[in-house]
Amino acid sequence: MFRKERVSEVLLGFLAQAVRELEDARLMLVTITDVRVSSDLKYAQVFWSMPIWNTVKNGSQEVRVLSFPNPVQQAQLNKIFDEYKNNLKSQIAKELNLRYTPELYFEYDFSEEQGTKIDRTIDNILNNQR
Repeated sequence: MFRKERVSEVLLGFLAQAVRELEDARLMLVTITDVRVSSDLKYAQVFWSMPIWNTVKNGSQEVRVLSFPNPVQQAQLNKIFDEYKNNLKSQIAKELNLRYTPELYFEYDFSEEQGTKIDRTIDNILNNQR
């Protein structure tokens, strides 16, 4: 178990840096939040999060606000990650001394979004009690 956790940690740090170095404007705000490696170390599930600028109507004005990607945007971003998957895997093989270079699978991390929803719910409850 210790090796699996260590490999996950190393991959998290490595991929966070490698994604920044891709210099792809579509991924500028991406944060690699977690990496979970299979017990045989051959597969890595890479979780990411990213705020998205959306335009919202506020009365007669349109305002740009940061929000979370909708399912369509999540799918588009996963496709972008798939474009870079082989490149990232090659970098891992070259830079890290691992017995196996894990196959990478990218997935949106809902935890930040869920945390924000919980915070808003608590704020609404507290504001309504006043």
